[in-house]
Amino acid sequence: MSNPIRVECTHCSSTFRVKSAGAIGKTVDCPKCTGKFVIQKPRPKSKPKPKPKPAPELESDEDVFLADIDANRRARRKRRRSPQLEEGNHEPEEVPLALARPQLRRLKKKTNPAEELEDEEGWLSMGLGFPMWIIGGCLGSLVGLGLWALMGYLIPFPLGWMAVGMGFMVGLGVRLSAGENDGVGPGVTAAVITLFSIIIAKFITAMIIAAWLADLFVGVPADVEELSIQQIADEIVDERNDAGQDVDWPEKQPLQGMGQQQDVSSGYPPDIWAEAEMRWEEMPIEEQQARREEAENEQDRAEDGQEEFESAHVGDIFIFSFGLLDFIWIPIAVFTAFQLGANIADN
Repeated sequence: MSNPIRVECTHCSSTFRVKSAGAIGKTVDCPKCTGKFVIQKPRPKSKPKPKPKPAPELESDEDVFLADIDANRRARRKRRRSPQLEEGNHEPEEVPLALARPQLRRLKKKTNPAEELEDEEGWLSMGLGFPMWIIGGCLGSLVGLGLWALMGYLIPFPLGWMAVGMGFMVGLGVRLSAGENDGVGPGVTAAVITLFSIIIAKFITAMIIAAWLADLFVGVPADVEELSIQQIADEIVDERNDAGQDVDWPEKQPLQGMGQQQDVSSGYPPDIWAEAEMRWEEMPIEEQQARREEAENEQDRAEDGQEEFESAHVGDIFIFSFGLLDFIWIPIAVFTAFQLGANIADN
């Protein structure tokens, strides 16, 4: 036998029982309002929703702030200054109110003190990571290379103490980019960049010295027109020697400085050079052009000789630039960079 079911009138909303569930879908009369309606399948009763649990009571902002400050101070003290502290208990230092207010404002936005501690010890507070250490160290090395190259240009011989300045600039660049990330990682990064920067700086200095020596001994090629007039001056010298006339050669000029062009006229007597210039002006244009082409070929040979001199001696200059003092200066420079990068230098 089917169990009775309770139905609801769709007109007056009154409820009454029906003996059998088989009446579902049939049209019946409401005993109260006598209205006709179709019996619908009764809806299952929904379970009552559980009441939400009350949120745990939070501590006051001041208590959270003081507890967080103490935890951060103990963590920093243990990480940075533990070798310098004696064993025993240490009372936390008082925090000035002016420094405490910004942190109190942040705590009002955060109800969980663990989030504040995570931010304090997290990735962003510890710098921007290894790529930024390299970028910061390379920027510092560029400054050091610029100073090294300037000193190498002004004083064209190796300066070992410049390595310490290089180490300082690289270590400072890594330190600024690492933020609060101390330790071996940024220290080793600064030391390696310093070592490579010193090698590059010494090679650049060797190139500068080789170019200076090439200008000093080979000389910068002279102007094409002066080389053309020089050919005529040599012909006049040969004519006077064949005629038995003495040539009063000027005193030997000092070596030219770096980057200075050769002064061809200073190597001949003034009267011979003046006569050669006069013949050059009276010479037909076709012959002048032929002598210019010959002078250009001579100039090209001089430039090739200067480049060969530099390339042949830059390697030797680079090797001999490492002296006994470099075994003192370079380790000091690397250690200086490591100290600054690792933030273990004595304050």
